[in-house]
Amino acid sequence: MPHWSDLKSKLADLDRARLIGLVHDLYAASKDNQALLHAHFSIGSDALQPFKATINRWLRPDILMNQDISVAKAKKAI
Repeated sequence: MPHWSDLKSKLADLDRARLIGLVHDLYAASKDNQALLHAHFSIGSDALQPFKATINRWLRPDILMNQDISVAKAKKAI
């Protein structure tokens, strides 16, 4: 089973263009990846907003909308 050290050694061999291409592919793959990269690089007025919204949704559900509480789903955003 591959580990982080295996991937890290492969990443070290990438040139700048291929590394940027890889990050682009990850960015395009999902909204979660986009939010993570925005937060990591402090892009936008509140890069943590998507994560805060997810935590708020699962820890403070709208009982009128019959929403459930899920600590596990809130933790996933963290």
